[in-house]
Amino acid sequence: MLTKHDFAEDIGEDLLFRTGRALLTGKAKEFAACFWLPTVVESLEGVAHIQTDHELQNVYQNVRNNLQTNGVKNLARSVISAEYLEDDIIGSTHVSQRLDKDGAPIAKPYPVYSTLKRSNSEWRIESSIYAVLDDPLLNKALSCKYRTIF
Repeated sequence: MLTKHDFAEDIGEDLLFRTGRALLTGKAKEFAACFWLPTVVESLEGVAHIQTDHELQNVYQNVRNNLQTNGVKNLARSVISAEYLEDDIIGSTHVSQRLDKDGAPIAKPYPVYSTLKRSNSEWRIESSIYAVLDDPLLNKALSCKYRTIF
């Protein structure tokens, strides 16, 4: 029997699939369609309060450039926990692993906690907190909203 918890995980997995595909294929509009604006992205570099499409595009391009610079060819990401906090809000934790062309890990996996929000029957990411411990440049990419760093 399916529970509300199962649907929360499915929603999180769908957003992971769509954002991952967009990062790997260069489809910035697909990526942007997964986020509400304003959105908040937090990393070890600090908190980015992203207000505009332009700011979101800069973070997207910085993260995409970081992936390319490090030879990332695939992302293995999966929800490890997701639950409804309210009827239209889900708290979701996933683990992200960056992989090379042979499927080997490039760096240690890291957890991400995201708040997913539904509006007009559409689920998008409202905020994310990244715990990347071994890649200072990825942390910079996540927090840099005004300029391209790569």
